[in-house]
Amino acid sequence: MKMKLPMTIKVNPENHQDKIHYIQALLNDLPEDQHLEIKIEKAKSKRTLAQLNGLFGVWFKHISVETGYTIQEIHQMMKRQLLAQIYIEQPENALQEQWGELLAKYQEEGNQEMLLRQLNRISLSWIASAKQMIEYMQLIERFWITQEVYMPEIKKFKDIVDEEELSELRSKAKEALQAA
Repeated sequence: MKMKLPMTIKVNPENHQDKIHYIQALLNDLPEDQHLEIKIEKAKSKRTLAQLNGLFGVWFKHISVETGYTIQEIHQMMKRQLLAQIYIEQPENALQEQWGELLAKYQEEGNQEMLLRQLNRISLSWIASAKQMIEYMQLIERFWITQEVYMPEIKKFKDIVDEEELSELRSKAKEALQAA
């Protein structure tokens, strides 16, 4: 069996036995003339399809109807304002760290053209964990509450997000509206 390096093998309960046999075969065929490092770690779940469907298919669509922005405009705005905040303040992988370092460099140099280019490069695909995706979605909801746009509830996230905190934010926004 020819081995291509580096290699990542994902094992989950559905394919556990098949993957174990495959891994054993790989181990039996390890090249003897090379130094190799084998790492086994618990897989981190990244963003899920349900999260992406909720974000784009429910929330961004709702915001689009409420504000007149396109879904793509909303996506770009949220990435630049909120996803950037997460990657800068709490990077969880090398891509996020490198992106933040370049952003800081261009900002320090006062290079507006490169700064804007770097901001536009930000990617949702760099999300490192489901926790980070949840944080991003919470920031989005909090941002739009301040704009008097209230997100439809996505039941799958009800137990994950801090409903008490969001409820308090909604109340404060409504009180501020009534006082104005």
